[in-house]
Amino acid sequence: MRWNWLSLIRGTYLYYQALLFGTGFIGVYFWIIITTPMVDTLMQFIFVLSALVVAASVYALARAKTRSSRTTLTVISGLVGGAHVYMDITLYPDWFFGMFLFIWFFLGMLLAAAALHWLPETDFETTAE
Repeated sequence: MRWNWLSLIRGTYLYYQALLFGTGFIGVYFWIIITTPMVDTLMQFIFVLSALVVAASVYALARAKTRSSRTTLTVISGLVGGAHVYMDITLYPDWFFGMFLFIWFFLGMLLAAAALHWLPETDFETTAE
């Protein structure tokens, strides 16, 4: 009997794996920004707090059901995410490292949010008619 690789794509395995990788990228990002020594501890607190707000709003956006909640969470994640990108690039002495960190964070958020959004679609018992 041949193994059908398409069954992995139709099932939840691929989405749970993407969620795991995305959350792992986000975890490594938080580990880097928390352990980086900064002169001003208040600025480091604001930096970490803004990353937490962006991560929470994007995760909530992936699970949002109504249009108004999706719009509100998009605005929140966009505004706070834009401020976080600015801090990411300006707080690190080498601008390339800050940009690389944000791309790492963005890739993790993209993988995790997409997987979290598509997981209910793969539950065939509740979506079958």
